[in-house]
Amino acid sequence: MIKVAVLGLCSVLLTGCSVAQPHAYRYTDIDRFGYVTANAFRVTHPEYTIRRGDYVMPRSAGEMAIQLELEPNWYSTLPKTTLVIRQDKASGRISYSSPDLQGAPALTRALRRVGPPDGDKPAKKAVGERLKEAGRGSAVTVVVELEKPLTAEGIRSRGYLSLNNALFSSAEGGPPIYWDYFETWFCANCGGASDQVTYDFQSWADSLGPEDDASLQQFGLSRDRLVKASQAGRVHGYVVPDANPALLRQLLKKSHVKTMYLVNSQKYCKDSDFSKCKPALWPKNDQLSVGE
Repeated sequence: MIKVAVLGLCSVLLTGCSVAQPHAYRYTDIDRFGYVTANAFRVTHPEYTIRRGDYVMPRSAGEMAIQLELEPNWYSTLPKTTLVIRQDKASGRISYSSPDLQGAPALTRALRRVGPPDGDKPAKKAVGERLKEAGRGSAVTVVVELEKPLTAEGIRSRGYLSLNNALFSSAEGGPPIYWDYFETWFCANCGGASDQVTYDFQSWADSLGPEDDASLQQFGLSRDRLVKASQAGRVHGYVVPDANPALLRQLLKKSHVKTMYLVNSQKYCKDSDFSKCKPALWPKNDQLSVGE
């Protein structure tokens, strides 16, 4: 029970985390260590986008250490932060720590509501009214929940705004399983068309072996659950950041969309001058992307 609570706290707050495993695999290849752990962090922390990955000087001989540059997914105007993931040579313990970024729990709660039970869902009418109130001067971040899990191709054929991330499993049986297609040093082949998000996740899950299980457990994951989700290749929901409320209302009307969870709303900035927002109104547009 204590171990589960620690993992849950790490996932939500991103504060210092360290969980020991009695038979942890000791990595000797820094690239393999980075490929497994950086992407395990990606999978279990949908609140962040990993923008960069790099090596870190070890504190002692044999220690594995990588650094990730993180960008929050709930407010585009918040500063980036860094996180270091280390594995102790002697114990095999994986640890990481980072400053808590205020606001992450709102997105975390929304992501964990995707999937059963159906009684805990905001009504589409109520969501539509809130989006209408936001107006053309706002950029709104939402989590879209689908009526039933679909492939990326199925989502594109029905209409969407952007599709560069996906929840491949809800929070049943563990943390939500998330993936995005942003390229990093530890996922050099990531990126491309919106269906690439599925292929990249499947490629990573397929590469995992029994020796990685102990490390995955330290992120609240199991290889069996990851492989099952990747083989299904079905998207349960996804995050749409900083979107036009009018287009979100059009998407909400689609029959394949069960509901949306509003995470935040901020001023729409047409462009920025030295990081200062220049407020503007969205162009009048109610056309979703289809089949692209």
